[in-house]
Amino acid sequence: MNQSVEHGKPIKVMPYTTSGRQEITLLQNLLGITPAGTAQTAPIAAPVFICIDCEAFEHDHSKVTEVGVAVLDCRDVIGLDPHDQQQWFNKMKHAHFRPVEYAKLLNSESDPRRWHPGGFC
Repeated sequence: MNQSVEHGKPIKVMPYTTSGRQEITLLQNLLGITPAGTAQTAPIAAPVFICIDCEAFEHDHSKVTEVGVAVLDCRDVIGLDPHDQQQWFNKMKHAHFRPVEYAKLLNSESDPRRWHPGGFC
């Protein structure tokens, strides 16, 4: 773990060098759902996961047609059953943005029976 500073206080920054099984184990540790009998590393206090997904128009990648943002604050899931997906999902904050100027652009490679930009979350 590397050290960094935020607001004048040292914070821990996870290295971006793990792979495969190590990533799963790290994620389980951060979420506090390490399987019984598995060695747990020292947790980072109150990790917050922020995920951003951008979609561009398939025929012109300079046109961003969607931006999705999801945030999971691990303090909100303490004590939740790790198998109860609905409880975890309800603790996430999420937003979906479609720029007005590109709202009519839909990627034709997507199957419209399974996906529609207005059906996010």
